[in-house]
This record gives sequence, C-alpha cells and structure tokens, in this order.
Amino acid sequence: MIKKIKKAWIIGTPYSITDLDNPQRAFGSINIKNKIKILIIDDEEFPHAAKLRNEGYDLTWLADLQDLDMASEYPIIISDIKGVRKDYDPEKGGLILVANLKNKYPFKQYAVYSANDYAIDIHNFLDGVQTIPKTTREIDQWRSYFDALLEKTADPKEIWKKLRDFLLKRDVSLLQVLELESAFVDTYLNSPDELRNFPSKKNFPNLKDDIRDIIRGVLAGLILNAMGL
Repeated sequence: MIKKIKKAWIIGTPYSITDLDNPQRAFGSINIKNKIKILIIDDEEFPHAAKLRNEGYDLTWLADLQDLDMASEYPIIISDIKGVRKDYDPEKGGLILVANLKNKYPFKQYAVYSANDYAIDIHNFLDGVQTIPKTTREIDQWRSYFDALLEKTADPKEIWKKLRDFLLKRDVSLLQVLELESAFVDTYLNSPDELRNFPSKKNFPNLKDDIRDIIRGVLAGLILNAMGL
C-alpha cells in the first residue's frame, strides 16, 4: 500500500518535477545573481571581475585551488583547463580538478573553458559540465553564461534531478524516491517556507538521518538561500 503524503497522494495523483513547469515557480520574479556565489579558477586574472561584482554578481577569482574544501561555499565553479592544478596534468589539470570537485560536491554546477578542443576529454571526464570557449572575451557573453548557470543552480527541477540520482545511488527505493519527489514538488509549489524541514520524520520516518540531512543541506544552500527563506 502506498503511503499517503500530502494532498497529491490522497487524491491519487502524485506530483512530479514536470509540475514545476508552470507560472507558480517561486524564482520567477527573484533576482538571484547576488545570492549565489560563483568561483572562477584561472591562472590568469579574470578581466571582468570588478565590473561584474559592481553589477551584483557574487564573484570570486582564484589563481588555483590546492584544497578542495576551499570550494565548499560556492554553488557555481568555473575553471580553466590549462594552467590550473599542473600537478595533476600540465595540459588538462583543470579537467581533473573539476572531476574531483564534482565527485566531492555533486550538487554544484560546473563549467570549464579553454582555447583548445577538449570535447572528447570533457565528455569522458565530466558529464553535464558546461563548456565555455576561451575565446569568450566580451562581458555580455560572460553575463549570458553566468545567468544560465545561476538559473540552473536555483532551478528546482535541476536540483531534484541531482537529488534523485543521489537517492537512487544510496539505495533508497524507487517507490520512496517517487514519494519524496511528489512531496518536494507539493511543498515547493504550495508551502515553500516548509522546505527547511523537508523531508520531515513524520512523513518519511524510514529515511536514514544522514540522507535526510544531505537533502536539507542541499535545499537550504540553494533554494532557501535564493528565496530568502
């Protein structure tokens, strides 16, 4: 018997992430560019940093990243491929760096850029990572890339897709994942302030506490922060 969770399960029509494709989406009128931190890793100083910060982007530039923990507070990480972490690889250290970061922090958004064609390596190393041509020079182009990454970072559909993959890899049953998805969408659309307590022990008593804590941490760091809740 399927456990009833919120109204969607009671009436027999569970929510899914496709229900987030509607005007009710909570980020429709929120400016999130000053709420989500962006880290750029490049041995050459990023030329537009000051101007973009003045426009409200929360942007940090580092010449290299020797300690992965230094990236923990940044939901968006953009790295050059060559010239970064030469101890990994003189030509493609940035690829290995982002692969390691992605393994440690799977819920972040990542992008890499380089003047060379690393399409095959990027496909093998980094599924789902945005690629930016090193020829990107104009500030308007960078705004476009930043805005797309910001939107993806705070997109509840994208967030849940990552959480869903995580849950399945942690052997949470498919039925419970579907129940969690329905409850998440229901809460997001109808009672977003309750996301800070999602998933509750009352509705999901059998969910392991460490998994519950990870879900809450992801939602707090991305959705709740961007919504100002």
